[in-house]
Formats: sequence, C-alpha cells, structure tokens
Amino acid sequence: MAKFAYSFRNLAKIVLLWTTLIAISASLYGALLAGQSAPRSLQFAEDAPQAHSDSVDMVAVAARPDPSD
Repeated sequence: MAKFAYSFRNLAKIVLLWTTLIAISASLYGALLAGQSAPRSLQFAEDAPQAHSDSVDMVAVAARPDPSD
C-alpha cells in the first residue's frame, strides 16, 4: 500500500511539473506574440504587383506588413 502511495505521489509531481512547464511556455509565447509590432496579413497574387502575366490566380504571396502603418 505504501508503494502505491509513493508511486501516486511521484505521478502527481510529474504532472504538476509538466503543467507548470506548459503554462510558462504558453506565457512566454503570448508575450512574444504581444511584442510584435504589426499584425501580418496574406496578400493574394491577384492583388499583388505582377512581375509577368502568366501567374496563377489565387496564389498566396509571402506575408507582408500591413501597408496602413
């Protein structure tokens, strides 16, 4: 019975440790996202300046900063 209680206590410690690590990671990730200067948006090929006319419609171009800054 004591061995069961000991293993349960160890399991509880491991779960608490992982929960704490996940919470800290989520907090740091949220702070990183909040620190970004401007939200990024996708610009579609039909709205982007065209280098040549044989481009495919609705192809996403790399994310660019919002021009309204």
